[in-house]
Amino acid sequence: MAGLEFIFVSKYLRKNDLRKQKTFLEIGTSDFNTLLPLCRNGWSGILVEPIPLLAENLRKEIAAEGLQATVLNMAISDHDGELQMRKIVGHEYLGLTDSVESCGLVSTPVGSEAFEKVWFKGTSYVDLSKTGGSNGTPADDRLSFEEITVKCMKLSSLMQRFEIHSLDLMQIDVEGHELHILESYDFRIHPMVVKVEHEHMPANGRDLKDIVKLLENNKYHTFVEEKDIYGIY
Repeated sequence: MAGLEFIFVSKYLRKNDLRKQKTFLEIGTSDFNTLLPLCRNGWSGILVEPIPLLAENLRKEIAAEGLQATVLNMAISDHDGELQMRKIVGHEYLGLTDSVESCGLVSTPVGSEAFEKVWFKGTSYVDLSKTGGSNGTPADDRLSFEEITVKCMKLSSLMQRFEIHSLDLMQIDVEGHELHILESYDFRIHPMVVKVEHEHMPANGRDLKDIVKLLENNKYHTFVEEKDIYGIY
């Protein structure tokens, strides 16, 4: 969590009733640059990560610090059941099986070899080729992928299953699958702040304006950064 997001959350904490515990939902967590710092400041949250190794790394970090967070090793999509993913191959064999913080890579310069090894852990993506959909394949010849099957559920199903009645912050970063999640969501519960990555929309045949329209139709005020869009309810 960095930049505008951290500034906003800090202001949000000061502005709102500090006696009420804040909650978040993070979809597509990987195991670096996550929302876990919020848990260190009294928040509780649910982190959704479909890649087993990365989910297990998160669980270890949460257990070691005694944080109020739950990890779900699954994907969020537009249906309940299973889906195919293209899982990044390689990071398990580079020794990068711990979180960024425990690896001492928090301040690793962008462009360095160590940063690149951490960055590509988060490039696994949903494979829509068998259903006729487009794929947000990362344009990087250095990356290799393997096919895996993961469990999935709709966002509304998750809300119901975990009896979520309110959310202060929801973050979605799923390598181009964001609109599949949001277009199938009923918005019976409006997270107060929504952050959605839009960087891979073009590779999936979609456009930033599709996310803007969807959020604004559901009563969100939106503003856009280079790679993300924010919705304020």
